[in-house]
Amino acid sequence: MDRRKFLKFLGLGAAASALPVKAPAANILPEAERPNVFFVIADDMTWSDAGCYGNPDVKTPNIDKLTADRP
Repeated sequence: MDRRKFLKFLGLGAAASALPVKAPAANILPEAERPNVFFVIADDMTWSDAGCYGNPDVKTPNIDKLTADRP
């Protein structure tokens, strides 16, 4: 495969991956029963850096609220 074909396929793949795709499984459960998913991405933070995991030095009240068990 030459460079031109490679770049063509790379561009088509990037364009196809940017298209919005609606998952058919999204409509199986009623809205009230769908699980909530929340990702926290922080640079240079390990699992033990949050107060909810027992770190006494770092105060993370908002993360602690998110991780608290809710009824």
